[in-house]
Amino acid sequence: RWKPDIDRVKEPIQQYNAPFVEKIRKEVYEWRQFGYDGASLTSRSLLNFWFNYQHKNNFQYYFAQRESVESIIYLFENKKIRSNKELLPLDSWGITEDFLQDDWLRLIIKQATGSGKTKVLSLLMA
Repeated sequence: RWKPDIDRVKEPIQQYNAPFVEKIRKEVYEWRQFGYDGASLTSRSLLNFWFNYQHKNNFQYYFAQRESVESIIYLFENKKIRSNKELLPLDSWGITEDFLQDDWLRLIIKQATGSGKTKVLSLLMA
């Protein structure tokens, strides 16, 4: 949800989860198919090692972990997002700057308990 104090009667747009998530997911999918074009050499090398390399004992990351890491790197390196307001052009639902009054860049990942959020954060720190 956009806000914890959601009022479905007065502001029905708030009931939607971040409206541009599906658009970003489709863009990340295409970006993945074309070899992470636009990512830094370091990020591209890490992404390929983490997700396209045959690891010992057939280890592989969960898809949710992969998608989270790829999405954050895609938005930061490929789309050059540096503020919440820069996400607005990605939106087609009419969200205005009033919804994004925070000066901190927030690129959110949503994963269930036990899905490896700590691993995602460690990969992003690398």
